[in-house]
Amino acid sequence: MFDWNLYFALARKLKELAENESSLQEAYIRSAVSRAYYAAFGRAKRFAESKLGFKAKQGASDHKELRDCLKHNSYAGEAGWLDDLRHWRNSCDYDESPPESKDVRTMCGQALDHANNVLQRLQPVAPVA
Repeated sequence: MFDWNLYFALARKLKELAENESSLQEAYIRSAVSRAYYAAFGRAKRFAESKLGFKAKQGASDHKELRDCLKHNSYAGEAGWLDDLRHWRNSCDYDESPPESKDVRTMCGQALDHANNVLQRLQPVAPVA
């Protein structure tokens, strides 16, 4: 199984690279936001599957359905973090101008904080060997 913490580590590394590389800074930052989202999404999905009975359909609807599952099972805060992360990830991946008129560096820091919160709070049940 993939360790979603690796995407989080990559997001942190991309943010670090952005601090030292001006020509690719925004690309690194946007990529960091994207990886932070997928780290949190992957962990939350595994958590919901192992503890809440969530059944992923392997499609785009999984993103919203996962957040809904979390909300309906007393994880509204985590669902809110995922919602913010998804919005920022979409903006970073698809919008040409800085998302929401927000500095992308600020957004990246917030994305890393949100993703870290999800990773820390949603610990899936370990598979039985």
